Amino acid sequence: MRSIVLFVLILSLMLASACLKRNNPLDPSGNPGIGPAPENVSNLVCVGSVESNQHKFVRLTWDVNSDETTSGYYVYRACSYNSEFVRVGTVQTNTGQFIHTETNGVPVVPGEYWYQVSGFKDHNDLGRLEGRRTSPVWVKVK
Repeated sequence: MRSIVLFVLILSLMLASACLKRNNPLDPSGNPGIGPAPENVSNLVCVGSVESNQHKFVRLTWDVNSDETTSGYYVYRACSYNSEFVRVGTVQTNTGQFIHTETNGVPVVPGEYWYQVSGFKDHNDLGRLEGRRTSPVWVKVK
């Protein structure tokens, strides 16, 4: 009897959640006027500075998305693969490169880092629709 009640409860929760009305104006599924979400960023490559460079940096490059779906990119960094990624940069144009030298006035220092990049599309007065982030990419700054 318990298993039947539990089954009915779970089934009713699933059915109720499937009927939720979408009200996010940037949701492409709920607002056909938005258009497609930004394409996934591909071929992210990160290169760290070498010991001989006094000013430390990480150069990130990726394949550029189409102008139709992407206005710019967000760059994220973490200190380990499973730690929280923090936005460290915004590329305001549809170009496939970013040089990370500092975050909020704090310069990049030697160490190991993980980076991710996502595309975004500006939608007039509604805001920005952000696409999926890349898989984390490791880099070492010497």
